[in-house]
Amino acid sequence: MNGIIMLPNELGAALLILLGAIVLDAIFAILIHVKLGDFEWRKTTQFLITGVLPYVGGIGALAVLAWLVGAFFIEVFFALGAIVALKYSAEIISKIKQLFGLLKK
Repeated sequence: MNGIIMLPNELGAALLILLGAIVLDAIFAILIHVKLGDFEWRKTTQFLITGVLPYVGGIGALAVLAWLVGAFFIEVFFALGAIVALKYSAEIISKIKQLFGLLKK
């Protein structure tokens, strides 16, 4: 049965969670640079192209491949998704601490 974004429920939900983590990480990175006063709008496009879109495209391609091929790639998607989720969770927590001055130097 199709669920979120025309993928099976589990794949679609996992994909949205991972994409949300990637976007949230990018937003916190931008907020940190705004707070530090060294944010440059001109570099935003380059940041999105090199730091965000490759991850979004890779995760999206893997989700579609898992949907099309089936069992093996579904397991690969969820395993890699767990690793990516852990990575971005750590990044987001670190950026929240940095943004609100909770990191000790």
